[in-house]
Parts: sequence; C-alpha cells; structure tokens
Amino acid sequence: AAAAAAAAVATSSAAADNLDASTLSAAASVNQLELLALKSKVGSELDNHLGVSDDSVVAFVIDLAAGADSVEQFAQLLKEGGAEMAPSFVRNLFGTIQRMKPA
Repeated sequence: AAAAAAAAVATSSAAADNLDASTLSAAASVNQLELLALKSKVGSELDNHLGVSDDSVVAFVIDLAAGADSVEQFAQLLKEGGAEMAPSFVRNLFGTIQRMKPA
C-alpha cells in the first residue's frame, strides 16, 4: 500500500510539473501575441501619421515608451532620438503602448 501511495504521489507530482510547464508555455505564447499586437498597432499609427513603416523604428518607439515614466519623458526621449512628433500624437502613442504592453 505504501508503494502504491508513493507511486500515486510521484505520478501526481509529474502531472503537476507538466501542468506548470504547459501554463508557462501558454503564458509565453500569450505574451508573444500581445507583443505582436502592440508592434502592429504602433506600426499602423506611425505609418498613418508619419508615413513610417520600419520595424526598427517601431521597436525603438516601443522601447522608449516602455522605459519612460511619463508622457513628458517619452516626448523628451523621442526628441533626443531625433523623432520629435506632435504632442497629441506622442500622448496617444504613449497611452497605447502603456495600455497594450505585455506584463
């Protein structure tokens, strides 16, 4: 009986490990999908407003916004990077990135 109980615990533990791995894999997939959606949205906004559709620029803008503590800091970082934009567009872009960025 003790051997059967030990086997049941081992099987249960292995199943829990598989579940944890599956959950982590699903979370990573969701994170990647959220990041793709963010890149797509920012890319569309940049293309619509500035005629820029470069993936490197999209990544640059997202990275700046992710590192900024405020819309004012984001605007300053854009300006320092040579990408000065209209204040209303900067606010919109910053809000979109903050709202959509993966956790």
